[in-house]
Amino acid sequence: MVTKASSDHTNSVIVYVNPAFSNLTGYSADEVIGPFTATPLITARTAPLLSSNGKSLR
Repeated sequence: MVTKASSDHTNSVIVYVNPAFSNLTGYSADEVIGPFTATPLITARTAPLLSSNGKSLR
């Protein structure tokens, strides 16, 4: 993920996500590119992935 951030984070935008991001999260580039919102990318789609990765790091 590549972002263009503002110093106060109010005008930050996501400008690019690579295919690996889409494969890992299930979000397409079209879904995430644009103004960064407070909507978290951790959802029911990504929670199982994060859980399994956390276990493998222990």
